Amino acid sequence: MEIIVTHTNTDFDALASLILAAKLYPDAQLVLPGSCEQNVRNFLAEYPHSFNLKKSKHIKLETVTKLILVDTRQSSRIGKFETLADGQIPIYIYDHHPVQEGDIKGELMEIKELGATVSIILEKIKEQNITISPIEATIAALGIYEDTGSLTFSTTTTADISAIEYLISCGANLPVIARLLEKELTVDQLFILNDLISSQKVYQIDQTNIVIAKVVIDKYVGDLAVLAHKIMNMESLEVLFCIIGMAGRVQLIARSHTNKVDVAEILSLIGGGGHKTAASATIRELSLEAVEQKLLEILHLKLIPTKETTPPPIQLYPHNIKHLMGKNLPQPIQDILKLLGEIGDGLKMNVYVVGGIVRDLLLGKPTFDLDIVVEGNGIEFARELSQRIAGSYKSHERFKTATVVFPDGLKIDIATARKEVYDHPAALPRVTTGGIYDDILRRDFTINALAIQLNPTYFGNLIDFVGGEKDLKEGLIEILHDKSFIDDPTRIFRAIRFTSRGNFKLSDNTKNLIIKSATKDLFLQLAKQRLRNELILILNDDNPDSAFLQLQELNILKYIHPLLQIGENQSLLFKKITHTLFYLELIIEHKPIDKWLIYLLGLIDGLSKEEASEFMHHLKFTKLQQKTVITDKEESQLLIDYLKRYRDPSPAAIYNRLTGIPLEVLVFIMAKVDAFENKEIASCIKKQIVFFLTELSKVKLSISGDDLKKLGIEPGPVYKEIFDKVLSAKLNGKLKTKEDELEHAKCHVEQITHGI
Repeated sequence: MEIIVTHTNTDFDALASLILAAKLYPDAQLVLPGSCEQNVRNFLAEYPHSFNLKKSKHIKLETVTKLILVDTRQSSRIGKFETLADGQIPIYIYDHHPVQEGDIKGELMEIKELGATVSIILEKIKEQNITISPIEATIAALGIYEDTGSLTFSTTTTADISAIEYLISCGANLPVIARLLEKELTVDQLFILNDLISSQKVYQIDQTNIVIAKVVIDKYVGDLAVLAHKIMNMESLEVLFCIIGMAGRVQLIARSHTNKVDVAEILSLIGGGGHKTAASATIRELSLEAVEQKLLEILHLKLIPTKETTPPPIQLYPHNIKHLMGKNLPQPIQDILKLLGEIGDGLKMNVYVVGGIVRDLLLGKPTFDLDIVVEGNGIEFARELSQRIAGSYKSHERFKTATVVFPDGLKIDIATARKEVYDHPAALPRVTTGGIYDDILRRDFTINALAIQLNPTYFGNLIDFVGGEKDLKEGLIEILHDKSFIDDPTRIFRAIRFTSRGNFKLSDNTKNLIIKSATKDLFLQLAKQRLRNELILILNDDNPDSAFLQLQELNILKYIHPLLQIGENQSLLFKKITHTLFYLELIIEHKPIDKWLIYLLGLIDGLSKEEASEFMHHLKFTKLQQKTVITDKEESQLLIDYLKRYRDPSPAAIYNRLTGIPLEVLVFIMAKVDAFENKEIASCIKKQIVFFLTELSKVKLSISGDDLKKLGIEPGPVYKEIFDKVLSAKLNGKLKTKEDELEHAKCHVEQITHGI
């Protein structure tokens, strides 16, 4: 499979380059590796289903035969596709960014420093006499205008100007372009702008004034790059770095008006990229203060001349991976691991970090959940650690474990190395004290049975008793013991979840053991609550369709419930749910949603109400969950019937019918109707729901109860009647201002007063 990929935080040039590159490679799949800028999401919401875009999580890396990169050649900016940049498959690149350290090399490289990448691709399209549609011309023009400041930036070339002329001849919609490029600041942006200006600090480095501005906000706000542009112009700055903490990440935006500071080069050292004069980065593993400190270190390194020195060689022990730890783990995590090793030496205990963080570190995508195992007394170790860091801890005497809480809120689980004994199949284990070898062998799969020693003398030594590193490289899920699935049947579901994510496959031995172990008697011994929890974990995964198909092929699905069956219709519905969730992430980002509930509605879609109720009761779902799911199942069908009947309702009618409906139900309906044979009805229903989610649900009245009091109306039920009338009129586009709302309210007051 050929794929076309652009950079994360996709802007218009990236999106346009992606879409137009498909004209050159019609068999390739278009892939967005991460989130999009707000104005891009607005465009996609306005033209739903116009472009066949996929999200990276739906692409299996092993199926990719050619990688086509547009508007970037930095491996750190293409998400999980970074692993494909090693030259094992053909790579074609179209990019307008200047050369940077770490650029990916391709077999075909169309690199020109034009104002926009889409201008490069348009030259190829014109050479091959390929026709583009008006909507494609519109998105291409958006890309050029945005990246060149409407042809005013110094990076603009005659090729960009010629490209705009050509796009207008192809039907580019200039009013749409003007509207989407409007950058009027929102209220949230204005507050952030004020805070950034107030927080400015000036650092003079090598006779260059560097301004750093910081702010923390408590919710996601999009399109913040425009704020950096405004501050540069307002303050007449040479160099500006805006550090913005929000929604669990730090966004770093840089601008430069001097040749002495190449902000693209600076930010490339912390995972960002861009141009010499404008660049950005998103950092998820560091605090706001840590990002500022790292930035200052890089600036001093790059701007202050230093003598060349040869770093001392790193001494590596057999199977030692501290070089990977230094490369892939943030410095605060490295410091913590070293502290843990030092404490272990002081207490004469061997200390190890185990499990998922080791696995993901070897895969090149580390997580930062620290699970620590000590050979000794884990609770004593936790007590000493909490004293050293001025934190707190909570112990669990029965399991000889403890959780340590750092002053900044970070939590670390400390466990005593132990071994487990199962008294009978599917029972919970009895735990006894053991060594690291015992602790490793109690785990499920070889890839999870890895540890790294942290004591200073042995820091970074990889502990691999079972060949987990080899299985990681081969992408195999290998069970540790022949009776492992019998001891704990939930391991079957964990194995399936790993494979459904696309990076692994079951070893022949593991697959055979699952088939032999999976019997009715075994699953009857498994508590229904545990079975339910495993089901929810599968439904919450990125690709539950694949997991359920495997469970069915392995003859296990019937043991979850005898009525469950995944046929063509069910599989199609699951795929439609996945596609709909991806689409909605683009247009209503950061809205909480219970993904598992949507897939559960899909799973039981073919069951009657009575069968669905029995299914929920059988798996011990809570009474609230049972009521929610059955109500949602009924509501979704009623709503589909309603939307089928009323093909062109007023905005107020759409609002009144959809308000109060859970988002999960609306997503499920969009997915279900997408499978209809009648595509006209399906499109009509989906447009109504998208219209509600993106626009109608945000409509609020400007008038309040105080305004009605001033009109002489006593508070009471009549207020709701008036508000409903005014809101309906506003939804239908009849009222634009607060004054309009007051006039409309007065009309209803007069009707009420005269008893009309």
